[in-house]
Amino acid sequence: MNRNVWIASWIVLLSTGWMGPFTGGLAAQEPTEKVASILEQHRRAVGEGWDKVRSLKAEGIYAYNGLDHPFVEYRARPNKLRREIDGLQPYGTERKAGEMAVRAHGEGGAWVQGPEGVKSMDENATPAFVAESWMGGLPFVVEAEGLAVEHVASPELEGVPTHHLKITVSDGQVEEWWLDAETYRPIRRAVPPADDFLSPHTWHFDDWRQIGDVWWPFYVMAEEKVFSREYLYEKVELEVELDPNIFERKE
Repeated sequence: MNRNVWIASWIVLLSTGWMGPFTGGLAAQEPTEKVASILEQHRRAVGEGWDKVRSLKAEGIYAYNGLDHPFVEYRARPNKLRREIDGLQPYGTERKAGEMAVRAHGEGGAWVQGPEGVKSMDENATPAFVAESWMGGLPFVVEAEGLAVEHVASPELEGVPTHHLKITVSDGQVEEWWLDAETYRPIRRAVPPADDFLSPHTWHFDDWRQIGDVWWPFYVMAEEKVFSREYLYEKVELEVELDPNIFERKE
């Protein structure tokens, strides 16, 4: 092959990201005008005040496998999350009041606490949990975090017109989000399955309510193959004083 042609071929391969597995691929691209407009409408719809919210505490009922469990959720900037579910046992087979199941993400990574003690969160389940932890939600922060986002189509879901987005998070996992085309608030989220049994595949959002300058879905359902998990929020407070250590793993 002619040397100049060979060099030109490699330049093309590198510039198109074909060599992604070796070079890391392309950096996140600037969103198209359509995507930028959808994201801007979304930020307004859920409240641009999320940029200023430092902390959050929420309480409600976690419904799983026919049992109701009180839960408390804590969040702090930028993407710290701790969820405590009272009495939850493995696979939701029973409720033991006073025993706490914890799932959390902090500066030290994602971890869980249950009857068997504290351990790192399964690496297959971690990306979706970390993506869930962003203050204001993943679509709210995509531009600030430089994440790649693509507008796939504008389908109807159960008669509701939507904007369908694909968002690539930092580890390369792709999440799909559907925003109500009228309100621009999320109504569905799909994540790659972490396993073949209990992993949530599809999340549903409803009952959006305004809290100060921002909006929050008081009904969230994670659809699974065996049982679905429901989060029935009853109370959400902003700017709550939190101990920063609650997000970090303790043996």
